[in-house]
Amino acid sequence: MSNSSETKERSRINLQTGEITDFMLDKMKAATDEGEEAVLHFLTASAYVAGFCIALAASKPESVGPLMTRSMDALTSGLQSGLEFTSMPIEFVKIVRS
Repeated sequence: MSNSSETKERSRINLQTGEITDFMLDKMKAATDEGEEAVLHFLTASAYVAGFCIALAASKPESVGPLMTRSMDALTSGLQSGLEFTSMPIEFVKIVRS
């Protein structure tokens, strides 16, 4: 893949990430307005859908582990970013295997 193609692909993926993030945050805001039970349902449903998508994206059984690992890494990175954003006084330790 050429540099130009890689740049276009990266830009498209970043745009898609922004669209997904905006959608999820809008849904989270709506759930927050409805109360704690709605927030818990939103988070549970989101986790379920993410897991379902991992299974759909796996082209063969040995693909599931790497997809799940990347997804869990993204989940913990998002949790860490959220804690930093809210200035919540929680120490978060992430163990990364090299």
